[in-house]
Amino acid sequence: MVRLKPLPAELALRPFTVQESRTLGVPPKRLRAKDVSDGGRQIHLPTGREFELVQRARVLAAATPGAWVSHESAALLIPLGLPPWLGNADTVHLSKPHGLPRVRRRGVTGHRVHVLPGEVIELDGVPVSSPSRTWLDLAHQLTLPYVIAMGDQLIRTPRSGFEGRSEPYAIKEQLRVLIRRHPNMKGVEKARLALEEMRVGADSFPETLCGWP
Repeated sequence: MVRLKPLPAELALRPFTVQESRTLGVPPKRLRAKDVSDGGRQIHLPTGREFELVQRARVLAAATPGAWVSHESAALLIPLGLPPWLGNADTVHLSKPHGLPRVRRRGVTGHRVHVLPGEVIELDGVPVSSPSRTWLDLAHQLTLPYVIAMGDQLIRTPRSGFEGRSEPYAIKEQLRVLIRRHPNMKGVEKARLALEEMRVGADSFPETLCGWP
């Protein structure tokens, strides 16, 4: 009986791309063994494991040139919080700029968007919509109170000892500029209304929503 050579430690516990396996010297035939499953185009994963959103988002973005994690998935990774009817972690939201084809693969909800410099950041090596852009992307899906609540999370002063940052994600003037840069985007009017109601000081969605009539 032929014994399989173990996968490299870097690949044994997470999804990985074909390119990653080649870089680490894994022969193509090793990827056809029973302990490796097909994760879709250019992706493989160790068999029998469940993977967190960040692991799936990382490999899907790596396997999809020009794409980044956006919308609900970005809100979960940052995190900004979401209302209970959003945030189905079974699918990863990936965006591409207009001019490139929409992402179409298993486990992905694809978007094509107009994006400007500075609106995609890197979060632990994963390309992700910036917090402010994520708020604007989701404005058309959220009710006004939730747009305000998510906006409050953008502008609140973080607790540096717990969150690893001392500055807010954005200030209101930066959000006004963002809105002006995307005048035809779905939800932009709702975001503009929310901006006038947003206040620094709310530490959570419930704290904002408790003050909403």
